[in-house]
Amino acid sequence: MADILDRLKAALANRYQIERELGSGGMATVYLAEDLKHRRQVAIKVLKPRLAAAIGPERFLREIEITGQLNHPHILPLLDSGEAEGLPYYVMPYVERESLRERLEREKQLPLDDALRIAAEVADALGFAHQHNVLHRDIKPQNILFEGGHAVVADFGLARAISAAAGDRITETGIAVGTPDYMSPEQATAEREIDGRSDLYSLACVVYEMLAGEPPFTGPTVQSVARQHLSAKPPDVTRLREAVPERISQSLMKALAKAPADRFGTATQFSEALTGVETAPGAAVREKARRNVIAYAAVAILAIIGAYTVISRIVRPPQPVSAAETPRLAVLPFNNLGSSEDEYFADGITEEITSRIAQISGLHVISRTSAIQYKDHDKTLRQIGEELSVDYVLEGTIRTDRAPDGSGQVRVTPQLIRVSDDGHLWTQGYTANLVPGEIFGVQVEIAEQVAGALDVTLLEPERRRLAARPTDNMEAYDYYLRGNDYYGRSVASQDHQIAIQMYQKAVELDPDFALGYARLSRVHSRMWWFFYDRTQERLAMARGAVDRALRLDPDLPEAHEALGWYHYWGHLDYDRALAEFAVAQKSQPNSSDLLLGIGSVQRRQGKFVQALANFEKAVELDPRSAANVGDLAGTHFLLRNPAEAARYFDRAIFLSPDWADPYAEKAGWVHLRLEGSTERARAVLEEARSLGLAEHPAIAYTWVLLEIWDGEYREALDRLASVSSGILLEDQFLYVPKAQLHAQTYGLTRNRQLERAYYDSTRAILEARIQQRPDDERYRSALGIAYAGLGRKEDAIREGELAVELLPMSKEAWRGAYRVEDLARIYAMVGEYDAAIDQLEILLAVPSPTAVPMLRIDPTWAPLHDHPRFQALLAKYEN
Repeated sequence: MADILDRLKAALANRYQIERELGSGGMATVYLAEDLKHRRQVAIKVLKPRLAAAIGPERFLREIEITGQLNHPHILPLLDSGEAEGLPYYVMPYVERESLRERLEREKQLPLDDALRIAAEVADALGFAHQHNVLHRDIKPQNILFEGGHAVVADFGLARAISAAAGDRITETGIAVGTPDYMSPEQATAEREIDGRSDLYSLACVVYEMLAGEPPFTGPTVQSVARQHLSAKPPDVTRLREAVPERISQSLMKALAKAPADRFGTATQFSEALTGVETAPGAAVREKARRNVIAYAAVAILAIIGAYTVISRIVRPPQPVSAAETPRLAVLPFNNLGSSEDEYFADGITEEITSRIAQISGLHVISRTSAIQYKDHDKTLRQIGEELSVDYVLEGTIRTDRAPDGSGQVRVTPQLIRVSDDGHLWTQGYTANLVPGEIFGVQVEIAEQVAGALDVTLLEPERRRLAARPTDNMEAYDYYLRGNDYYGRSVASQDHQIAIQMYQKAVELDPDFALGYARLSRVHSRMWWFFYDRTQERLAMARGAVDRALRLDPDLPEAHEALGWYHYWGHLDYDRALAEFAVAQKSQPNSSDLLLGIGSVQRRQGKFVQALANFEKAVELDPRSAANVGDLAGTHFLLRNPAEAARYFDRAIFLSPDWADPYAEKAGWVHLRLEGSTERARAVLEEARSLGLAEHPAIAYTWVLLEIWDGEYREALDRLASVSSGILLEDQFLYVPKAQLHAQTYGLTRNRQLERAYYDSTRAILEARIQQRPDDERYRSALGIAYAGLGRKEDAIREGELAVELLPMSKEAWRGAYRVEDLARIYAMVGEYDAAIDQLEILLAVPSPTAVPMLRIDPTWAPLHDHPRFQALLAKYEN
C-alpha cells in the first residue's frame, strides 16, 4: 500500500497534495488530500488495483461521470475524477463530521424523530437520483454522512459505475457490489435487472437498524446473512423496540419484501408511509421529508413481504378469501353419469369449462391439476373451500348417450355454490348433440352464467375468446380430449407417446385444428426436454406443429404458450420464451402453467427471487399440485435454505405420497448436500421404501450415495448388485452408469483392479453414447470422471472442460452448475487441487447445488481436506 500511495502522490502532485489514508474498503481506498487550486480539503477515493484491472479505467470513468451530474442537497457531490498510474479515482468534498455508522456505534438506537428525519433526507436523495435513472446500489450507514446537521449520501455511483463497467467480470475480482447486511435479495443473487426498489430495500434495512439497534438480518457469515435476505421474514421491529408505532413497523415490513413488485414503488411512497405516523405529541417532521421517506420505505418494505408471502402461503393451509377481493373459484370434476368408457370425455369437458372460465380476468380460478384431486371425494364443500382457499365451487354432472355410429347427446348440469353457507347461486341443465359447435356453445354459456352470477363483467376481448370454436369435427375433438387425458397423467415417455398419437389423429381429421397443433407441439418439446428423444427431428416436429397453429390462429394463447415452451425447452432461448409466455398470459390470467413456465425460465437464468414469486403465484392457483410445490422446494435448495426446502418437500410428499422424486430430493439435496446428515437422509429413504419406492432410480441412486458417504461400502455394492439396469440414474442433470459407482466404491476399498475394470466399463458405455450425441454435456462430464479414474489426466480434463463449455452456468444456472461441480471432481481426482478449489469457489459464491456440508462428507473431496485454501473456503461459506 505504501508503494501505491507514493505512486499516487507523484502522479497527482500538480493538483492534489495527498496527506494520509482515511480508510479502506472492499472496493476502494480513501485518502485525505488538499485541492491545491481551490485550497480546500477533499477526499480522494481510489479503486483497488485488482478491481481496476478487471473493469478497465476508461469504462469506469465514463460511468462515474453520469453520477457527477447529480446536484442535490442530500447527495455528496463529485468534484473530479481521473486516472493515476492506471488506477481510477474520483474526488469528493471532505466531510469532517461523523457518519451514521459512527453515530449508531455510539447510540445504538436513535430517537424516533431523528431516525425519520434521516430516512426522509436519504429518501429525498434516492428519489432524485432514481428520477435521473441512477441507482446507488450500496446504501448503508457508512455511506450516510452528516453535514450541518443534515444527512448526505456518499459514494453515489461507485457501486453503480463498477457494476455497469464490469458487467459479468465483476465476479473475477472476488468483490461483491453491495454490503451483505443491507443487500436486497436481487443483489444477493447477482441479478442484472435491478431498479430503484433495490435501493429502497437497503434503506429499509438502515431505518430498521436506526430504530432497533441492529439490521433486520444478522449472522456469523456473509452467506448466512444473504440467505436470510432471500427467504427469512424479518423480525417485527416492535419486538426490539416496543415504542415504534405500528404503522412504521408495517411500512418497514412492506419495504423489506423479497419481491420488488411487493415493495413501495418510489422513494416518496416509502417516505410518506414512514413519516405519516405520529411520532410523539407535538412532534412533526417537515412535509417534504415526510413525503420522501414514505416513498422510499415503501419500495424496500414491499420487496420483503412479497418473498415472505411466497414461503408462508405454501407452508400454511390456504385461508378463505374475503368477499371484497377478486372471487376465487374452483371447478370440481363433473360426475360422469354415463358409461365408464366416457370417463375421459367427462373429465375433458370439465377441463374445457375450466379453461374457458379461467380466461375471465375478473376471477381467480384454481387449476384443474388441484381441482381434479377431488374427483370421487367425500369431503364437504366447506373443507374443499378451506383447502383450496376459494369462495365458490362449480360442480355438476355429465351424461353422454352415444349411438353405435358415434352420434348422440350429452347432458351437462352445472351448479354454482357459495362455500361459506352452501348457498346455490345458479344451476341449469344443458342438452347438446355430440357436435363440437353445440358442445362449445354449452361451455360458453356456463362460463358467461358463472361470471354473471358472481357479478364479474366480461370484457369484449374475453367474450370473443370464450366464443371461439376450436374445431367442428367431433371425432377430432374426441381425440383431442383423449390426448389431454394422456398428457396430464404423468411425465412418463409412454403417456407422452400416446398423447402424441391422439393429437396427431385429431389434426389429421381436422387440418385446421389450431388448438390441436398447439398441444401437439408442446408434447414434442416435452419429449426433448425430458431426454426421451434428443434428435433434431423431434425439435423440428415441435416447431412445425406450433408454426401451423399460429398460421391458423395468430392470437391463440395456447399456441404462444407452446412456442414459449419450445424456445425454453428446445433452445434455452429465455428471452423469446418469456416474450411468448407474456403474450399468452394476457389471455390466460389464471394459468398456473404459464406462471410455472416463467418461474422456471427465471430460475435457469439465475433470477431465483423472481422465480420464487412466480412459483408462489402458481401454487396459489394450483395449491394441490405436488409438482409446483416441488419447484418451490428445489429453488430453496439452490438458495441453500434447508429448512424451507425440507418443508416444501414434505408438502409435496403429503400431496403425492407415491411420487418418488420428493423423497429422493429431500434426502439427497437437503439432508446430504445442505446438511451433511446421512441419518436424516436415511430416515426419508426408509419412508420411501416402506411405500414400495425403493427401486425407483432416484431413490436407488440416493441410497448408494448415502452408503458411500457413510463408509458402508459393502452395503453400497450389494445395493448396486440389486439394480437390474446398467444405468443407475438418467435425468436432466446427471447420467450415472452403475459401473461408475461400482468403480468409486472399489476405489475407496483400495481394490484397484476392480476399480479400474469398472471405470473402463464406464468409459466404454459413455464413448458409445457420445458417438450418438456428441453435444450431450452430461455424457462429457461422466466420461471425464471415468478417464480420471483410469489415470488419463489430459483426456479427463478435456472432457470436463468441454462439458462446461457446452452448458456454462451463464446459459443454464442450474444444470450448468452440475457440470462445474463435475469439473471440480475431475480436477480433484487427477491431483489438480487448486484448480478444483477454483471451481468450488465459483459454485459456493452463488446459489447452486454445492454446499459446505456436502464437501465435508463426500469422500471425493477428501484429498482436499488438508489444503489451506480448501479449509479457508469452507470457513468462508460455512453456515
